[in-house]
Amino acid sequence: MIRGLFLLLLVPQLSFGHDLDKIIKKSGVPKSDLGICIGAATSPIYEVNSKQKLIPASLSKILTGIAALKTFGSGYRFKTQLYVDGEVTDQTLKGKLYIKGGGDPSLVSENMWVLVNNFLRNDIRKIDGSVVVDNSAYDNAFIDSSREDSRVDRAYDSPVSAAPFNWNSIGVYVRPGKKKGDAVKVFMDPWNSYFKVTDKATTTSGSGQDVWVTRTGKEIIVTGKMGIGHSEKVFYKNIDDPVQWVGTGLLDFLGQRGIEVVNKKVQEGKVPSGARLVAEAPGWSIDELVNGMLRFSNNFIAEMLTKNLALSNGASQGTIATGVHTIKKMISTYGVKESEYEFINPSGLSRENKLTAQQLSTILENARKDFWVSGGFMNALPFPSGEGSLSKRMVKLDEKRWIRAKTGLLTGVVGLAGYIGQKNSEPITFVFIYNGNGKEEKARELFDRLAVEMVNK
Repeated sequence: MIRGLFLLLLVPQLSFGHDLDKIIKKSGVPKSDLGICIGAATSPIYEVNSKQKLIPASLSKILTGIAALKTFGSGYRFKTQLYVDGEVTDQTLKGKLYIKGGGDPSLVSENMWVLVNNFLRNDIRKIDGSVVVDNSAYDNAFIDSSREDSRVDRAYDSPVSAAPFNWNSIGVYVRPGKKKGDAVKVFMDPWNSYFKVTDKATTTSGSGQDVWVTRTGKEIIVTGKMGIGHSEKVFYKNIDDPVQWVGTGLLDFLGQRGIEVVNKKVQEGKVPSGARLVAEAPGWSIDELVNGMLRFSNNFIAEMLTKNLALSNGASQGTIATGVHTIKKMISTYGVKESEYEFINPSGLSRENKLTAQQLSTILENARKDFWVSGGFMNALPFPSGEGSLSKRMVKLDEKRWIRAKTGLLTGVVGLAGYIGQKNSEPITFVFIYNGNGKEEKARELFDRLAVEMVNK
């Protein structure tokens, strides 16, 4: 009887594994370049090199998101505050205005507007002193050494600061001019006085485009050509001076609300002990931040959450190293020992992170069972045709919401890990990692095919 039951349970698993073997063989991706674990790590349905340490790329954010949800809890919000130091006479502040960063990654234009709007109720219409940015909650490592060495001007490589603004990046929107030969039209979001725009691109006939946008210091340079029939195209660029960026952003918003700042110089410094709190703006909830980090693979949010985790653990300043230590301590409660994997960068923007598919499967399985994590975590994961990194993948899949998974990508690295839902039982945990040379696109297609096969089963 027991032997018969064992065989009954084993048959679908063997059939399932045989189908996956055929898919892998047909893909042309060498099995030796893969790490796969499907099902609970203690009794996997299917595995390939599941105990081999591999670079996970942005699958690293899975650990960061879990630690943030466990530490801060659903609904927690970081705040940005405004302080004044000086007397107010006849609607004029005879002193400085301080913006104090509380580690809120979501201080975007809308929240800056709320912050300035709340400040307006203090009936201050003129500021004689300068604007001072207090970034002291974090260390001064805007670009942490745990990232890869090479720097680029793209938004994914933005500097991290306790008082950021709009992800410390800028959206540059380009449209064709009215007629052939005209300069293209360039718009910044948010509009700001921090950048100078140099527009060297021209409008041509047709609907093609060959536009390039680069950032050099505080200059945005647009070159190339755009057909008059081409739709708007957006480029995202990072900034290089977080203090001047948020300070200038505050000055711009104050000016828009009719508040004159006589000395438009932006400085860095700490809020003095005698300063008065006059306004604050709460950011997104932890659930929303983890959602943004996982769905859009946002490196900036991952590193800011990590520095906040360091502060939650009693550090005097938020640092990546202390925050990573906090993450690893949290993950150890899931049964994965700190000494058995490498994890130095919380966003995965490093090749020094190394985990096994089995370890990641263990973490995912425990997160699913953890009441304080499971709801926010599983809802934050992308799904095919939804928002985020899976929006254009597995488009022919009918049951799209049955897949919830985080993606990962670096040169030579592809990852996909999460859950496959089932109608009459618990979700199946899966981890797919590729570490190889030159077969990234094939690996991505393979992982999509494997996930679809699991849904269809």
